[in-house]
Amino acid sequence: MSEQDPTTRTLTQGEVKELSPGTLIARKYKVLSILGSGGMGIVYLVEQIDLKKKFALKLLDVSRQTDVAVRRFQLEAKMAATLRHPNLVEVHDFGINDDGQPFLVMDYVTGVPLDQIIKEKRVLPVDYVVALAIQVGFGLMYAHEQGIVHRDIKPSNIIVLNPNKLPGEGTVKIVDFGIAKLMQSEGGEIQALTRTGEIFGSPLYMSPEQCRGTVVDQRTDIYSLGCVVYECLTGLPPFVGDTAMSTMVKRLTDRAASLKDGSLGLDFPPALELIVQKMLSVEPDERFRDFGSVIQSLMRIGDPDAVLPRQVKGRKPKIAYTKQILLVLVTAFICCTGTYFFDKQFVVPALLADVEKPLSIKSDANLLPGEMPHFETRLQHPWRQVVDTEHGAEEFLHFPAASGLISIGSAAERPAKGVFRIPQGTLVSFKLNEEAATDPSFLENLSEVKFGQLGFGSAQVGIDNQTLKMFTPIKHIEHLCIAGAPISNLEPIYDAPYLSRLDVTDTHVPLSELLRVKRFRELLLFNFGPVKEPKKTLAALAENSRLNFLKYTGPEINEQKTNARGLNLSDVELLIKIPHLSSLAVLHSPEFNDDCLAKLLNSKKMDALELKECSISPRSIPLLKRQKLVNLTLTTVGWSKTDVAKLHQLPFAVDIREPRLQEQDAKQRQKFSDTQALFFDSSESLSHDQSKRSGKSDHEEPSVK
Repeated sequence: MSEQDPTTRTLTQGEVKELSPGTLIARKYKVLSILGSGGMGIVYLVEQIDLKKKFALKLLDVSRQTDVAVRRFQLEAKMAATLRHPNLVEVHDFGINDDGQPFLVMDYVTGVPLDQIIKEKRVLPVDYVVALAIQVGFGLMYAHEQGIVHRDIKPSNIIVLNPNKLPGEGTVKIVDFGIAKLMQSEGGEIQALTRTGEIFGSPLYMSPEQCRGTVVDQRTDIYSLGCVVYECLTGLPPFVGDTAMSTMVKRLTDRAASLKDGSLGLDFPPALELIVQKMLSVEPDERFRDFGSVIQSLMRIGDPDAVLPRQVKGRKPKIAYTKQILLVLVTAFICCTGTYFFDKQFVVPALLADVEKPLSIKSDANLLPGEMPHFETRLQHPWRQVVDTEHGAEEFLHFPAASGLISIGSAAERPAKGVFRIPQGTLVSFKLNEEAATDPSFLENLSEVKFGQLGFGSAQVGIDNQTLKMFTPIKHIEHLCIAGAPISNLEPIYDAPYLSRLDVTDTHVPLSELLRVKRFRELLLFNFGPVKEPKKTLAALAENSRLNFLKYTGPEINEQKTNARGLNLSDVELLIKIPHLSSLAVLHSPEFNDDCLAKLLNSKKMDALELKECSISPRSIPLLKRQKLVNLTLTTVGWSKTDVAKLHQLPFAVDIREPRLQEQDAKQRQKFSDTQALFFDSSESLSHDQSKRSGKSDHEEPSVK
């Protein structure tokens, strides 16, 4: 390119702006346009000057150009350059630009991203999705054989070359190994770069082990592809929260709903249901061991005799499957779509013939499969029924009268009235309404139901310590939410064996009661406050080896008549001592200021923060910029528009609660928490500030022994 060409210029040292068309990179690639950004850099469409050929070039983001980022980018380049497979985008060149910016040169693929296809179609045909998953599976199986895990499988990283045709050999491409890492370390380099436990991936598709920040292997890609398949078939990912953190927490604690439930009633081949559920297992050991097993299972959906094609290893492997096998696969899919409706038959449970009579039932503890309960108590009590079918036992919950809100698995909550089918292994979330909450025996027939969350609705009238005793017969409770209820005794859950999340915000529960709960020091999540002296509870939590999520709510301004307080600098030292605390929410704590935040972040790596109605100022922006947070929620009272704009430029998700929203916040706090409510949800329903605290106990909590 001649020097007289006005569209050509060389990138100057330290430039941070996006590159304009005509910019030269490494003296041989001319920028044509921007394709997008992701991972650690920006992707450009470039032309190789000598070859006159177009490529996609990924340039490391200047704002993240640290020694660690550069070294990780170089390792990424070395790994990606070794991959040659029909389902992977090939890397042709990499290096360091004259100004010190690393770059990666890849094939320019002109297909359609899968996320765009889903956006246009919402749901895709079963045979299309299975064929696509097999293609992606072959590409990832090859990468895994080379010791590489992608770690960011999502629809936008899957390119379909011919979106209107059934996916076949080489027509599906996996892009952006930008956050991949070697499964086997080389000279300790990889371990050193990832020892900080940084979380990589997209919240909607991240595996549970990625959310925990623990070691990952090829099974994390299996989980992520399971999320993609689920979204293709139902229109939504298996777990969707109001924030990145609530989404991540759901996959740690909840089981994905079936494809049928997730799609609101569509039918799928039973084998496909089982495959997706296995891919989405929370524990890696419960998933498929590798993509060979995944592909084999997918191919057997339509043909039980189909075998896994042999994959040839090497830098330039031959295609592992033939046209004959593809013909079998296509034929199997056609057969599958025509026959699976005959395979999926369920016995609809018999309904009560006369639901208006004042009949009722006894506990289901001794009911045989298919047996109706005896009518001895009032019919408005809900009851559980197990029915034997040719596909195994089916569980149903009957709610003869409106009793509150119910959610099955990760599905949206809906009024608890009528009959609900509970897929095997799925957890139930139930919030009792006012009428149900005041009946001590209301749950007596649901003792065998596995509750992911159990609690009260927004109306707290008539709730007391006696009310909580209705939970005594329940054998499986994982999340108990009694926020806002005037309760001081936790005896019904002292021995709850599955309790992992507890919300006692705005209650009268003292520390002495918390310490009587056997699993208090094993909780994964805990929400509490306001209390007179939070130090004692925080000191007790320092002995908890599992706690990841903590929320403390201080008193609101109109509650200063109480002797409770928010968190301050002296409490931070105790927060730091909680071994695995990674997500923290601090509400209504004006003494929690920049110094508190600095002490916390300089001593402990955090993944998510929610600081509402605290005293965080723009002085903390440089500190926040250096963090590897996933999500930040912050109240910006007194901040200028310029400072707020700087927050939006932070390299992670930021939810800013501006001053004008404070009145809306107060109104929203009247709402009860979301069905899957984990304290880090950005909606105000998580705050549980809805009830008046005028009756708060003023006694000081006993010290921890």
